[in-house]
Amino acid sequence: MGKKILNVAILISAFAAIYSQYVKNLELYNYLKPLTTILIIAVIVVFGKRKPKKYFITVLTALLFCLLGDTLLLNNNYFIYGLASFLVAHILFAYSFISLNGINLNIRPLVVLLTTGIAYYSFIYKGLGELVIVVGVYILFILFMCWQGINLYIKHKGGVFLAIAIAVSLFLISDAILAYNKFVQAFNYSGVLILLTYWLAIGIIANSTMYLKNTK
Repeated sequence: MGKKILNVAILISAFAAIYSQYVKNLELYNYLKPLTTILIIAVIVVFGKRKPKKYFITVLTALLFCLLGDTLLLNNNYFIYGLASFLVAHILFAYSFISLNGINLNIRPLVVLLTTGIAYYSFIYKGLGELVIVVGVYILFILFMCWQGINLYIKHKGGVFLAIAIAVSLFLISDAILAYNKFVQAFNYSGVLILLTYWLAIGIIANSTMYLKNTK
């Protein structure tokens, strides 16, 4: 019952944050955005299984960097630092997946991801300015993270691995929307889509710690 109550609290906080951003109540939004991520972190702290130990610790650390990134991105002046925080989070998420069964070298998902990533990077390239290299590196790492998450499902099947594959895909979509909104053209409802896909992604990954067993 406690798990359900906490996840319901996350949903309420997330939708309240999304609404407050949409109606431009920034004071409330600046409070609710980090609160939502804190509640997601609480899922793993309170209910997550401590084994596999590396997966638990690495996911928890990655979520803490997500929280740092959330906080930094509340101020546009700290965008580069927020981006760096999420880059570290993606590296840690990738490591958490690798810790379960080593690096999975299934190439087919990588070909799809790289083709899509290169095409999208080319699409947003003109708007990147001084961030050309930074964003390029960021894209490579999130694609690597996504690749390893999807490969877990391809290799092991099972509901929890499907959930992880969906989560990393949602993370990729969230960052793609954010990049379009920031570097190409701002559009209505971008904030709604970015936050919804992002919180779904990290919420699913946090919940995975309750059900995952060692695959080695």
